[in-house]
Amino acid sequence: MGTVSQLRDRNRPPAMRIGKEEDAVAVARALAARLRPKASLRDIERQHALEELEALCSSGLLGISAPAEVDGIDISNGILAEIVAMLAESDPSVADLYCSHLQVLEILRWEGSDEQQKAYFERALQGELFSACAQSQEETVALTQNGSIFRVEGRQTAHAGVLFADWIAVAARDAAGRDEIVLIPRQADGLTVIDDWDSFGQRTAGGGTVVLQNLVLGNDALIGASKRQRATSITAFSDLMHAAVDVGIARAAFSDAARPAPGGQETAAMIRRGRLAVRLEVASALLERAARQLDMAQVNADEDSIRAAVLSAMATRLEAASTAAMLADAVFDLAGDAATRIAANLDRHWRNARAHARTETDSLLQQLGGLYPAKQAGDQA
Repeated sequence: MGTVSQLRDRNRPPAMRIGKEEDAVAVARALAARLRPKASLRDIERQHALEELEALCSSGLLGISAPAEVDGIDISNGILAEIVAMLAESDPSVADLYCSHLQVLEILRWEGSDEQQKAYFERALQGELFSACAQSQEETVALTQNGSIFRVEGRQTAHAGVLFADWIAVAARDAAGRDEIVLIPRQADGLTVIDDWDSFGQRTAGGGTVVLQNLVLGNDALIGASKRQRATSITAFSDLMHAAVDVGIARAAFSDAARPAPGGQETAAMIRRGRLAVRLEVASALLERAARQLDMAQVNADEDSIRAAVLSAMATRLEAASTAAMLADAVFDLAGDAATRIAANLDRHWRNARAHARTETDSLLQQLGGLYPAKQAGDQA
C-alpha cells in the first residue's frame, strides 16, 4: 500500500453509447459474466480488476443514468438497481465502485447547474469514472473562498472507486459552516490518493484516503449543498443502490448454499434452502417496489412522494443487508466441510456482506421511525 498516482490508463477511446434500457441490461449481463470467473481469486490476492474496470468504462454503463436533456437514456431506477445487483452477484467490489459513481451523478442531477450537468454527464457518457468520499465528523475538509477562486484543505475517506476515479466528489465545509460538494479532477495539483483500504470485505473496491493540500478550484467545481435538513430523493437513490449491492451478494451466497452437499439432499436442508429462497425473493421484490417509489418521487417531487420513496428505500436497504448476512452464514451450514476450505473462499460472501453494511442498523431504524408522522390525541384510527 502507499500513495497512488494513477492506476488506470486514461488514454482510451470514448465509451460505447447505449440507446435503450434493454441494451443496457444486455451489456451488464455480458460484463457480469466477464467479472465472475476471477472474482474469488481477486478477493484472495487483493488484485484490482483493472481490465474489467476498463471494460466497465468502455461499456457505456457509466452514462446510462444521464437524463434525456444531455443525450442520456434516463434509465429507470428499477432496471438500474437490477444492473447493480447483477454486477454485485459476480463481483460486489466492482458493483460498489459503480454505485459510488452513480451517486455522484445523482447529486449532479438534482444539485448541479445546467452547465455542470451538460459537462459532467457528457464525461460520464464518454466513460469517465466518478467517486464520492464519505463525510464524517473525524475527517473534515475546509473550503475557503477568494473571489471566484476556492481552496480546499483536509482529508476524507472514500469507500469505493477513488483509486480509479477520473473525478472525486468531496464534502467540504465553508467558513459559515455550510456543507458543499466540490468535484475535483483526479490529476489536480494538491490532490493525493492513498491506497490504504484494508477492510476484510469488499477488498478490491478501490477505497482509500483522499488528501487535499492547498488545492485551488474554480467556482464551477462547486456542485451544491451536501447536507439536507430533510430526506431527499438523493438519499433514497443512495439507499436503493446499496440495497442492490446487498441483493447481489445474497444471490451469490444463495448459489453456493444451494449446491448439493456431499451425502445427498436431506429434508431439513431442503426446507432451509426453501426458506432462504423466500427471503431472497422478498428482498428482490422490495428492491423493485422501492425503485418504483423513487421513480414516482422523481416525477412528482412533493413531500409525501419523497417521504414514501425514502422510507421504502431505507427499509429495503435494511432487509437486503439482513438477507445477505443470513444467506452468507447459511453457506457454512449447507455446503458441508468444503465450505471451510481456503481455496473455495466461500467466506467472502460473509465478509462482503458485513463490510458493505457499514451503517448501523439502529441508526437507520431511528431514521425510519422519524419518517412516520406521530398521531395526535383524538386522531381517527
